[in-house]
Amino acid sequence: MIKKNIFRLMAILMVATLCTGFASCGDDDDDNSISSPIVNTWVSTKNANETFTFQSNGKCRRLYQAPAVKGVTDLVVDDDVVEQYFDGTYTVTDDNSLTVTWNTKTTTKVDSNGKQETKTEKFDPVRVETGYFTLNGNSIEINLGDGTAYSTWRGTSK
Repeated sequence: MIKKNIFRLMAILMVATLCTGFASCGDDDDDNSISSPIVNTWVSTKNANETFTFQSNGKCRRLYQAPAVKGVTDLVVDDDVVEQYFDGTYTVTDDNSLTVTWNTKTTTKVDSNGKQETKTEKFDPVRVETGYFTLNGNSIEINLGDGTAYSTWRGTSK
């Protein structure tokens, strides 16, 4: 009787161990991160206050910050805009094709009294731009458009 119970206990432990082992060997391809040389923060070669960031989680941001002069934000740039950024997602393909889907635009302005106001606009429908990127060392050229107009953005890695 004792041998029979020990045998059952051992069998249960073996089955439990095997089940745990097989469960942990499931498909580990749940990582949806983007592995591309575009993943970086790029600084515009035209305006050092503008960056384009591509994260490995598929999110991106195009950011403009007004230059600071002697610790004070330059209020004259772009009608008192001190910061503006577009948030979205992106996909890339092996041939360096790029699709960016912009979801929101956030703008921070300062009025003549120094009061800051931040406003976020959610795009409905979202804004989709397609194009391609080219890398050359630590430099990037991004060509994007919405089907009617295209623009070129150039930058270097931060």
